[in-house]
Amino acid sequence: MAEKKVIKSTVSSLRLDALAGVGFGCSRSKAAQYIKDGKLAYKEQPVTNPAQSVEVGDYIEWENHGVVCLEEVEGETKKGRLRVIMSRMKKRED
Repeated sequence: MAEKKVIKSTVSSLRLDALAGVGFGCSRSKAAQYIKDGKLAYKEQPVTNPAQSVEVGDYIEWENHGVVCLEEVEGETKKGRLRVIMSRMKKRED
């Protein structure tokens, strides 16, 4: 069983690069570059579009770095950002 880490944060939108950045602990621009380089997978498919929308329950996989899942969108902050709860695991649990 993989160890699960819960991540609570805010993002400006539910874009793949924003959520990957939060989930894997890197900047949004670095995450966008990794996505363009084909290093991440979304819904078990390679993806190269950083602007791809992510839905609750979806997985973002990065080989040798683990998997993050968007668990919940709690709502909006006063500044219009979205409160999200994500989980990160070493490998995917179905």
